Amino acid sequence: MSVEYIECRVSDIIEGLIKNGRDDEVAVLLYMSKKDAVLFSEISLALGNGVYYASTKKPR
Repeated sequence: MSVEYIECRVSDIIEGLIKNGRDDEVAVLLYMSKKDAVLFSEISLALGNGVYYASTKKPR
């Protein structure tokens, strides 16, 4: 069995989750990252950007 690694930014993952209304998954990622300061800060920053995205998104 082979494993393929895909390089992506934490912000891309968080943005995708927010765009698809997956708030529970974002909360779990944030909780799980508490022991890793770098990951926690990246997720927090991405959440700030996601909140900005959500607040500027125009309803259809």
